[in-house]
Amino acid sequence: MSAVEMYLVRGPDGRMSTVNARSLDGAKRAYLEMPRKRKLKRGDNFSVKPRNHGDWTHYKVM
Repeated sequence: MSAVEMYLVRGPDGRMSTVNARSLDGAKRAYLEMPRKRKLKRGDNFSVKPRNHGDWTHYKVM
């Protein structure tokens, strides 16, 4: 089992959040489940990357 790592997530409004997860997909799921004032809608784009290294991976809410 892999160790928990910190991931940086950039939402559709440009705001950044840090989530703790074991993988990129886990970080994506954690971000989608986070409570927020503005709910994500179908078609919104967001990006995820490991904190302090790596490249952004882009996702679209379906």
